[in-house]
Amino acid sequence: MTEALARPRLTAGALRRRRRRRGAVAASTVLIALALASTLLPIYFIVKTALSPVGATTTASLIPDGISFAHFARLFSDPTIPFGLWFLNSLKVSLAVTVVTTFVVAMSAYAFSRLRFRGREGLLRVVVLLQVFPNLLAIVAIFLIVQQLGDTVSDVFGLNSHVAIICVYIGGAIGGNVWLLKNYMDSIPRDIDESATIDGASHWIIFSRLLFPLIRPMLAVVAVLTFVNAYGEVLIIQVLVRDPQLFTLPLGLYTMSISQFTVDFGLFAAGAILAALPPLILFYVLQKWLIAGLTQGAVKS
Repeated sequence: MTEALARPRLTAGALRRRRRRRGAVAASTVLIALALASTLLPIYFIVKTALSPVGATTTASLIPDGISFAHFARLFSDPTIPFGLWFLNSLKVSLAVTVVTTFVVAMSAYAFSRLRFRGREGLLRVVVLLQVFPNLLAIVAIFLIVQQLGDTVSDVFGLNSHVAIICVYIGGAIGGNVWLLKNYMDSIPRDIDESATIDGASHWIIFSRLLFPLIRPMLAVVAVLTFVNAYGEVLIIQVLVRDPQLFTLPLGLYTMSISQFTVDFGLFAAGAILAALPPLILFYVLQKWLIAGLTQGAVKS
């Protein structure tokens, strides 16, 4: 009793602040729970549908009656579904776009950040302005350009060609990433370049040996963003490619989901799970540089 009397009483203001803190904690907990539910529930239903022997998305129970890998086996055994070919096409297109885009973006960002030439500011504004208009708005023009290139230059650059798809994806990915990497490179002191220039280093030596280790985290961000965008793109390739043997994985899964008579949701869910593996593996491999690149600009050096 004496201990209770010895405790200081909280003032009305302190009580209100305590209630507000508790209310804020409760509201944050509810929001986090809703965010987790909205993220995990779709994943759970996809996995449940893929492993269900029936393959239905709507069942009376949240727990599947049984587990079956028949849908995964059918993806590679059904001759009418070239899933493996679609998978390889996606990897080929996405990796080619990622490698070329990352290299071109690195060279362009170095030029805009470190070199001074006539028209530099105007060209940089044009590059950024072009990114305001997505490829979807220019899809008719892209179709006509690719068609004309196939008729006049070579079928390699025409319709039903992965080379044409890769070129279109690269053109759409360069501008915004150049601006991103250029601003990141501007934060690196120019004293490094000047001291190397005095010692006789060329621009390639300065970039490859001095700047490249410093911009590696942001290059990882550029590579991941480029790969994910190219890997999951559907609309442009749907217009430029009509041969099912040249479909990428997202487009192939999309054609499976728009059947006129019936849709095997279990098969679609199994394909969606396998399709998610390459981006997850890439995130896991590059996570160290990815996190460093995303957080580097938030901490004052």
